[in-house]
Amino acid sequence: MKAGIFFTGSGPIVVLTSYASLTAPNFVETLMAKGINKFIAYEVEVEEVKKKYGKHFEVIMKDLHQTDDLRVLDYDGHRVFRNFTLGKLGQPIFHEPYHPASVPPQRPMRNEAAMIETHNDVIREKHLPRVGDTVRSKKYGTPWRVIEKREIWLDASDDPPTGEYRAIPAIYLRYWLVQEGQQPGIGKMLGYPYSLHDNTFEANWETVH
Repeated sequence: MKAGIFFTGSGPIVVLTSYASLTAPNFVETLMAKGINKFIAYEVEVEEVKKKYGKHFEVIMKDLHQTDDLRVLDYDGHRVFRNFTLGKLGQPIFHEPYHPASVPPQRPMRNEAAMIETHNDVIREKHLPRVGDTVRSKKYGTPWRVIEKREIWLDASDDPPTGEYRAIPAIYLRYWLVQEGQQPGIGKMLGYPYSLHDNTFEANWETVH
């Protein structure tokens, strides 16, 4: 198991992977499939990460919605900066897609307004719940309450018509497993980003109220 801090277009995240290296081609492909095409990464000791995150580390390792290929331990950039000292990080790992030198392609005429995505589009098209709403896992039938909802940006593939890098709007939701007699924010929690380009919310959750 490897652990790393990845600085992406939407901020730093902490990830875990079963690959032998943070530069393993299959691991990089997994990141790219999640929209992370360009990053600066620092490998950190798994035991250090386990110590810093405690119970949350165990929860993420048992999270059946993620796989050992890529487990995102922390999406919260502010918390990542609090937990790690930049001066103590090792050698950085740089990655960006390779583009051979060539004549820039002609930019086709298109309706720019129609191509713009917004965070409101994501909320509307994906029918995402509000903070305080309860959703149910379609696989396990367990109730979860939405305790956080915020706008983020995800790195995306190059814009095909222009070849330029871009970021797409996404909505990050944090869920808390509803437990009788327990205050929200205490116990098991999960967090996922949603964009217009995936169907993970409708595939895994249904809104109860």
